[in-house]
Amino acid sequence: MHARTHTQIRRLARWALTTAALAATAAQALPITVTSGSSVTFDFNGFYEANPITIPGLTASATLSAFSFVLNDQAGTANDRTTVSFDYSLTNTSTSPVLTSRVSTMGFNTTPNILASGNSVTGVFSSIARNGNMPNGIGVVEFCLTNVNCSGGGGGGVTLGNTGTGTATLRFAGLLSSLTFDGAWVRYQSVSCRQGSPCSSSASGIGRDRPPTTSVPEPGALALLALGLAGGAFSLRRRQAA
Repeated sequence: MHARTHTQIRRLARWALTTAALAATAAQALPITVTSGSSVTFDFNGFYEANPITIPGLTASATLSAFSFVLNDQAGTANDRTTVSFDYSLTNTSTSPVLTSRVSTMGFNTTPNILASGNSVTGVFSSIARNGNMPNGIGVVEFCLTNVNCSGGGGGGVTLGNTGTGTATLRFAGLLSSLTFDGAWVRYQSVSCRQGSPCSSSASGIGRDRPPTTSVPEPGALALLALGLAGGAFSLRRRQAA
């Protein structure tokens, strides 16, 4: 009886540790697929140089929501098209030691790729640039929501502590019921920091999609559960030895 209980505790501890590791990894899970009505949030870091140097406190967050898929069915011909629309909310969440910053561009790679025409954006960004270069080792990005190009420029965007919103409309070949985001990036400009902190006047950020809110416990809670179960197993073993 004691041996069976001890085995069960060890199995529970292993399950808790494995689940904690999976939950921690989920925060960095890309690609991510969206369908009609989906919502996804990306959290962006901040860095400069191709061999990344992190800028502490340089961050942003973007939520894409209310996805809709409108099909233009041409009876199975090569002219079939899908129009995908979504709302976006981009927040410049930078904190000390960053003193000023501006998110001037938000870029994405998707599967499938967008078409060359029929794409538009409203709100804080005014145009969609295709196949543009984002600096700091990111390279060519499929499309960007911007006011100039994928490298930024101009004076628009979202400054520190503020939020910009709008709606993007993208056109794709074929009839789609889902869309996959393979990568997400932002471009920072007008960056300044407290003296002595790693900094650059312009930088980039890589997005990690935030895991959805579920009933799965947080990784830290699961780790504590694993430690508690392991402690219980250890105490049981000592009692049995006595």
